[in-house]
Amino acid sequence: MKNPWFRLGLGGLALALVSFFVFQGCAGNFSAATSVVAASLPVDVVSNFHEGSLLVNPTLMNGTGGYFTAETYGGSTGHNNQINGSNNPIIILPRPDTGQYAIHLFGMEYDNSIVTTNPAMEVFCFLRNDPTSVNPYVFDLSSFTGVQFDYLTPSDDASTARFFEIGITLDTPPTTNPAGTCPPVFGSNCYNYFSVNVAKSTTWKTQSVPFSTMKIRFTPGAPNPVGLSTTNALTGSMIVNGQTVTFESQALFLLWSFNNGGGHPPAQEYIDYWLDNVQFF
Repeated sequence: MKNPWFRLGLGGLALALVSFFVFQGCAGNFSAATSVVAASLPVDVVSNFHEGSLLVNPTLMNGTGGYFTAETYGGSTGHNNQINGSNNPIIILPRPDTGQYAIHLFGMEYDNSIVTTNPAMEVFCFLRNDPTSVNPYVFDLSSFTGVQFDYLTPSDDASTARFFEIGITLDTPPTTNPAGTCPPVFGSNCYNYFSVNVAKSTTWKTQSVPFSTMKIRFTPGAPNPVGLSTTNALTGSMIVNGQTVTFESQALFLLWSFNNGGGHPPAQEYIDYWLDNVQFF
């Protein structure tokens, strides 16, 4: 899972500079999330993390083998960005108010380049990981109308850009894992996920996000062979290879992203974010 700037050639980079500053994508391999077994919960619950597990609820409707993970990238010389002070962080910790487990990300983000890096701390939820399936990572959201989650951004959090996003096959490149179908130029029409802003909240808050309110963040640059635009909502569809494809049926992951919004270096900011009780409705 790496920043798309590292995948652009000079032509793609010039085009992407016109189009946007802050796309992210995942290009890593799946890894074991935790040895703690997730509890069986109602079929619309993704996870409440109470058992200290990063695995997705095994009884989630349409879900098989999913899990949560985190990543960061970017930084400056002598200042590698790390989540929770480690390259292999423990991200599930007891909440100070209840003692029950939740996801917690914290640490300093450094930015040393206006073009080639866009540091971010991110939480991914891969909803499916079923190697026995024809589409092992694709999750169909159409049984639900939205997603909600609890979050807290303590007073020391200085994120200037906070997003909740959903990536689908059409806006995820084949070079990532899980692989999508978004064609080059990756920087101008890929990594452009369906998104909403997440406001800072120094008290625990429940955020409800109807899929109908989620739209891609930026107008893609040309060429745009995918054909998505900022008018497309996650509840929409498009013709692909002569067939109608609904966006909701092509979900690959949920994503919470915290970054400097493409701010000019030298820059640094402290990230502090709690996430709990992820559930569809």
